[in-house]
Amino acid sequence: MTIARAVADDPSARTRVVVAHRLSSVKDADHVLFPENGRLAEQGGFAERVHAGGRFAELWRHHTRAAAWRIG
Repeated sequence: MTIARAVADDPSARTRVVVAHRLSSVKDADHVLFPENGRLAEQGGFAERVHAGGRFAELWRHHTRAAAWRIG
């Protein structure tokens, strides 16, 4: 079981802080803090960040494109 799945499956109502390098690990988060170059560059809901067109959205686009790569 992945950490993301374990957090998602936990029925307890509580605040969780998740530090992740994989953007897919935070796609179900209520609030995302996105640091860049030692400062807080963006914050908000996951979908809000993806649709805002900033650096977070750029990294998400790269992530989703790379997920479709196949060597064949």
